[in-house]
Amino acid sequence: MIIDKDVQALLDRNQLEDAVVLFVKQLGGVSVVELDRLLSTKIETTGEKALYPTGFENIVLWAHVSPEFSAIITKLLREERIYAHASSVFIYMVDGRIPRLPVAKQMRQYKNPHRLPVVFNTTPAETTPQKKSDRVTT
Repeated sequence: MIIDKDVQALLDRNQLEDAVVLFVKQLGGVSVVELDRLLSTKIETTGEKALYPTGFENIVLWAHVSPEFSAIITKLLREERIYAHASSVFIYMVDGRIPRLPVAKQMRQYKNPHRLPVVFNTTPAETTPQKKSDRVTT
């Protein structure tokens, strides 16, 4: 993965949140896999946590993330510096990592875990603006 010199400079200074925001702003439509690759040189990204929308504990945005990775992504989402947008499952096929969960077809309570493919942008989705209640927790 080629990283822009400005993003790399932020990583070198351990300004990880700012590096993520700039990376997402530059590329747009950034997957969790791409963020994992970006941050894995600085922090442990794999762990036992999961990212999921508040109130939908069986809708998983991404599983097996570290507390550090989770904290960065969750903070940036809460501060509205990045936004999660629903995406195609093909994004993760291209990235080479597909969670082994059925795909969530809608935002509802599921009895068993389902995954919701998302990408990150620095602007809210036009068709479904992220509301204060639409948060991601870990």
